[in-house]
Parts: sequence; C-alpha cells; structure tokens
Amino acid sequence: MPANRREYLLNGGVVAMCLAAQLILAACGGSVGSSKDAITSSPPATAVAAGAGKTVLENLVTPGVLTVATFNQSPPSAYLSPDGRLIGWEVDLAKEIARRLGLEARFESVAFPSVLDDVESGLADIGIASMFDTPARQQRVDFIDYYTGGTNWITSRDSAFDAESPCGLHVGAVSGSAQLNDFLPRISQACIAEGQAPLEITGFESPADATDAIIGGRLDAAVADGPVASFAVGASFGRLASVGNAVEIQPYGIAVKLNNEALQTAILSALDSMVADGSYPDLLGRWGVEDGYVAQFNRNGMAVQQ
Repeated sequence: MPANRREYLLNGGVVAMCLAAQLILAACGGSVGSSKDAITSSPPATAVAAGAGKTVLENLVTPGVLTVATFNQSPPSAYLSPDGRLIGWEVDLAKEIARRLGLEARFESVAFPSVLDDVESGLADIGIASMFDTPARQQRVDFIDYYTGGTNWITSRDSAFDAESPCGLHVGAVSGSAQLNDFLPRISQACIAEGQAPLEITGFESPADATDAIIGGRLDAAVADGPVASFAVGASFGRLASVGNAVEIQPYGIAVKLNNEALQTAILSALDSMVADGSYPDLLGRWGVEDGYVAQFNRNGMAVQQ
C-alpha cells in the first residue's frame, strides 16, 4: 500500500471507514463550488526554468503564488483527508511544480466543469484535475500533458453487468467529464445503430455520488479514469468491482491559459527536472499510480521539441 494512503488507514477501522465513506457516501468531504483550500508548498526554491523569471511572475493571478484550480472530490488525485486537509497525488505534483518555480501553491477547489472555466477566465493560473487533453478542450486552454490514463467501468460486486453489452442500462459519470460528454454518448449511439435501446446516462457531481448510486441500486454502472476507479473499488469494502480493462488511453493535461508561453515553458522545465532527479516516478509510486508514468511531457498532445 502506498505510504500516503497508509497514513490514513493505519489508525484503525474508524479512519479507514471515514475515508471509504468520503468516497462511497460523500460523507467526509466538503462541498465544491465556492469553497477554497489554501495549501502552501514548502519554502520556495530557486526557479529551475529559463522562462520562470520575471515574465512568469508578473502574469500570475497573485504575485509569488501559483493559483491551482482543482476538483477535491476525486481520490486519489485530489480529495480531503479525514482531518480536512487537501491531499492527493496531483496535489503533491502541483505543489512540487510551484516549489521548483520559486512559488507558493494555492488551491481553489471547484466543481469539475469549473476547472477549465477558472483557467480560461484568469481566476487560476493552472488547472489540474485528471483531465484528458482533448481537441475540444484545446479550444479553450492549452495543455501540458503529464500522465496517461484510460476509462474503466465500475459496478456492484454481485452485478452481471457486461461492459461489452451495456445497451439499455442506466450508467453514469462525473458531470463535465469526457466520459459523460463523449464516451457514453458514443456507446449509446452505437446501441441505437445496432437496433438496441440507448443508454440512460446520468451526470454526477463526484465519483462518490456515482458509486453511492451503484451501491444503492439506482445505477447499473459508472465510468471513471483508471486511478479513480481503482481507488473506489479498493475503498468499497468489497461492494464494488471494476469490469474489464481500461479503454481509450489518453494523456492527462495541466490546463494553462491559451498562449501563455512563458508559464507553459516553465512548467515543462519543472516537470523535466522531476524526471531527471527521479522525484516524479517516486511521487507516482508513493500513491500507487505509476502505471500512467510518462518520461516525456507533451504540449496539447504533441511532442515538445527540445
């Protein structure tokens, strides 16, 4: 078990149940939307990127601070611990990027669809929320790709759900996600084309809301990205199961405002330095999400010329 998850499970059943309840019943987490989690990184280090100087600092939302829009109901990427701290592997990653740029990290917790809104409107410098880098989203922001992941089905442990034959069933995903806006509608259209009943598709505010609906018998299955699905199943006390393998592997992107070349270059340099000194694979390993590791970071799905 990764050390960061062990911290909240070693104290016995109460903590373990609270963590599971946060995920399954959304009982330990806070609401999103206007809530804010101000998390500061360790003392600033010397900027590692050639572009991480005055130009970057002058174009931040708050001088000396990297403002990060995130979705705090998505374990193990970003979520609230039982004692109310914002934790997760993407939280650790954003904090380390900020540290290497000589900045503090401040997190703004918003609903998943609002992550891009905040970056696009200038309320946040970057957005990190296990977000697939897609052509549609590239119309609104630029992406620095830092990880790869796919889509997994989740259902109840005793369900006969077949991921190859979901037509006519009630399924769901997080509102604003690529799974809800693209993946499930494509499957539904394929069902109709084959003369079968379409999917009944429902959007949920969080993965916990979707898994709660599965456990409560109100939903046949849900889809989520691989690390979230794996965490949900592991924290369900045997009530959930993952069905099949991950499909449609895609890059995750850190969202940056369109054409903010200086900040994008600085983030790329920080990430490259994390690969060079081994801290990036170490971070992923601590959280048990090393399967999506990439050694080369792309911009908008394209390899960056060195």
